[in-house]
Amino acid sequence: MNDTRILIASPIQQSPALLREYIVNQIALDKSNLIVHYLLIDLNLQIDSRELLFDFRSRIEDVHILRPSPDPQSPTLKMGEIKDLILRYAAEENYDYILLLSPHIILHPQTLHQLLETKKEIVAPSIEQPQVIEGNSITLNSNIIPASLQKPGRITTVERVRSCFLFHRSVWEKGVTFTDQTRSSINEDDLFCQNALKQGFHLHMDTHLPAFPLLQTEDIPRLYQRKSEAHASLSPFTHANMSISLCMIVKNEEEVLERCLRSVEGIVDEWIIVDTGSSDRTKEIAAQFSEQVYDFTWIDDFSAARNFAFSLASKDFILWLDADDVLPSEHHAELKKIKSSLAPHIDVVSMAYHTSFDQHGNIATSQRRNRLVRRACNFKWIGFVHEYLDIFGNTYHSNIAIHHHKEQTTPRRNLDIYRKHIERGSTFTPVDQYHYGKELVNNGFFEDATQVYQQFLHDENGWKEGYIYACLATAVCYYRMYERETALMYALKTFKYDLPQAEACCRVGSYFMDDEQYHEATFWFEQVFQLQMPENSYGNVEQDLWTWYPHLKLFICYDRLGNRAKAKYHIDRAYEYNPNHPNIQHNKKAYEHLLSAASLNSNPFTPPTGN
Repeated sequence: MNDTRILIASPIQQSPALLREYIVNQIALDKSNLIVHYLLIDLNLQIDSRELLFDFRSRIEDVHILRPSPDPQSPTLKMGEIKDLILRYAAEENYDYILLLSPHIILHPQTLHQLLETKKEIVAPSIEQPQVIEGNSITLNSNIIPASLQKPGRITTVERVRSCFLFHRSVWEKGVTFTDQTRSSINEDDLFCQNALKQGFHLHMDTHLPAFPLLQTEDIPRLYQRKSEAHASLSPFTHANMSISLCMIVKNEEEVLERCLRSVEGIVDEWIIVDTGSSDRTKEIAAQFSEQVYDFTWIDDFSAARNFAFSLASKDFILWLDADDVLPSEHHAELKKIKSSLAPHIDVVSMAYHTSFDQHGNIATSQRRNRLVRRACNFKWIGFVHEYLDIFGNTYHSNIAIHHHKEQTTPRRNLDIYRKHIERGSTFTPVDQYHYGKELVNNGFFEDATQVYQQFLHDENGWKEGYIYACLATAVCYYRMYERETALMYALKTFKYDLPQAEACCRVGSYFMDDEQYHEATFWFEQVFQLQMPENSYGNVEQDLWTWYPHLKLFICYDRLGNRAKAKYHIDRAYEYNPNHPNIQHNKKAYEHLLSAASLNSNPFTPPTGN
């Protein structure tokens, strides 16, 4: 099948949001052992949609975009004529198959191979029944699964195919077309089917891998759910090698840059290092690893610098790091495995990001970052500071962790950048607003931070983890301003957005503990152990609050309540988690001494079972 030439052809008039999903779907389509080219008929009226097509062509080989010019005598070019143009193009370029595809149709990654395996001259994938929304006038003339074909895994003869079907060169070589001057009022796909039947061809539908109809932006969440289900049975690994470009932006990083670059040496294939104005040996160190060291004039915009770096990459995937990041040696093998065998339907690889550690090297805070991304997706960075990648497509959550070891601090830099943009009248996205509040908190502007976060929560344009953090940060601000009741209110407000989290429960417990309401405090600290620490969270997870910290607080509360059995149980659990913490060491030693002095050894302890 190595020489099988397939033309995927799509007449496209689509909104940018829906067109982007079509492009992502085509990038994820498994084309292994096939020669696949694209003919995109650009009928778009929106400039953003046209730009998406051009960007697709710049990132994917063998994409031809045609914007047809109608006959001056017939200013409206009919769809049948456009599809006949596709037939002529396929004949001239000697293709074996055409996959005629509506941009409203999202395919399973293995669709091409599945349809070819049927060995049918005309075959279409079944299409899931579209969701009906009251008042929606959009209709789709497609291969909706009839009741007789609801059972998956069947190939059967049908009377017509529409919107998405694969057909062999023998079809157009016998003169089957999409037009008929005597029946111009009939749908062009129906005309094609009738003409094919007259020529002795049979039409088939394959229900093995149903496609998804994406008719409106409201369908996108349901699409993501379907994609997750479809890919659940697919391994994230195959046997195809990929190449990696490392993209970094740096400035005055001579103390840490070599450590970072050494940590990925032998794994990345290309080093793109963009300097934003160093006055030390940063560029000299970078030049020891790569000839691709570039200058970028700093404009108080981290996204602009990162997007410039990404634009210079030429490999299959892009890995991004900061100069004070390190890939630990124990994760090299996993990254090499991903490099050698990542499946074609994966667009993004996320990795844990351990951002702070205690004095003994234990992880204190961690979150997920989208770290390795498919270059062809042309993901963009957004945000002046605390920038993020606007990703879509399929994500694989890897076990790899990047460690952040900051050697120098710039406490006011980010805040100053935000204030410069405010002076310029720049528009803040919800993410900008969220991080601006965080910088205000970090620099002690608590009252200003509460106003920013309250506006962020009120606008309701954010995301779940952001709302929870904003509530917790606002609680901290009011606590620092000695408004404890308001602080409690915001800690409890996190429950509006998700199930209780340890970060909120510990703060509520501390409120009651400060008031010496130990029964109430124990309730909230005990709740932590009924919760499950978030996995693959893009929010900031405070590891301490999920492990030893509530045990230490419960030790104090139960001691105050006179329940020494439970007090000892919790100080022992805290010690198991963090035996080197000075407070835990001191309390454990002192309490054991107290119990011994009180001659309690005659009454052995048993682990408590409740409050």
